[in-house]
Amino acid sequence: MSKRPFALGAGLALLAAACAANPTATSIDFGSGVRFLPVVADSLDNVGLGSAVALDASGLPYVTYLGFPAVVKQGEIPVPRPVGSRSRSDP
Repeated sequence: MSKRPFALGAGLALLAAACAANPTATSIDFGSGVRFLPVVADSLDNVGLGSAVALDASGLPYVTYLGFPAVVKQGEIPVPRPVGSRSRSDP
């Protein structure tokens, strides 16, 4: 069986997808008012415990949280850290 019909069909589907109009986000209701969006401060180790949010006099938010480095048992591989992130020994 020839692969030509499949390649032609895939090419036409790709062309149709590329020429399609992008949908607009006009039907999304974002609501109104002040909201708090919880996010993970650091996905590595056990971070984010005891988190608190406070505003200064000009209304800028400050977030504080506690972080505890993971205890690595002998023979286990520690969690890899992204390049440029702070090491555990940094203050």
